[in-house]
Amino acid sequence: MINPSDLFHSHEKPILEERGPYTFREVEKKANLTWHDNGTISYRRVKFWYFERELSVGPLTDMVTTINVPVVGSAEFVRGDFFMEWGISDMLSTIEARIFVKRTIGELLFDGYEDTVMDIGSSLDSDDDYFEEEDEVEEDPNKVPMDKFGWFYKRNGSSWSDGDLSMHTGVDDMSLLGKIASWNKRTRTDAYPGDCGLVRGSSDGLFPPGLTSSMDSISIFS
Repeated sequence: MINPSDLFHSHEKPILEERGPYTFREVEKKANLTWHDNGTISYRRVKFWYFERELSVGPLTDMVTTINVPVVGSAEFVRGDFFMEWGISDMLSTIEARIFVKRTIGELLFDGYEDTVMDIGSSLDSDDDYFEEEDEVEEDPNKVPMDKFGWFYKRNGSSWSDGDLSMHTGVDDMSLLGKIASWNKRTRTDAYPGDCGLVRGSSDGLFPPGLTSSMDSISIFS
């Protein structure tokens, strides 16, 4: 965004400038491998991203002005609920929240940046943890970090972001080799209805011998 102030004060059309590419090399490993008697193996993905400066237009310290996702996301989350909309609107006005932020590429991707909305959300989450600790509830290993915002904040070198995967080994039926059995112990997600929400396809691109040469299309769970 080139003209964020003009967008509000002068009602000008936004002027957008494409930035990039900022290239990363991804390395993936598998961790917590557990073999099961039903012919499946469960594991987690550990992903590492390495910045490739020579393939990028600039360093990760380059500054860009872009949408402040915590602010915009909080407003979108309560859309349609009058009392929640009023509460969020009052909160955003009180903290003088801004729709646009100027941050480095590194902060927007992996390093994360502090934001008052995230601080409030994190404090509420901490209150929930306090009561859960009193009840001795086990901590959720898949909980998303809330202290900063970044598109891939705390995901570099982590195993929590992709969840638990279970894959068929083909030990009893070679045609099942590589087929995903479940994700987070479920066979469907809540993200989409119908067949689009089913957990299906190949896990990590592993297929039975000869399958790809005889199929017009393949399915990979990602």
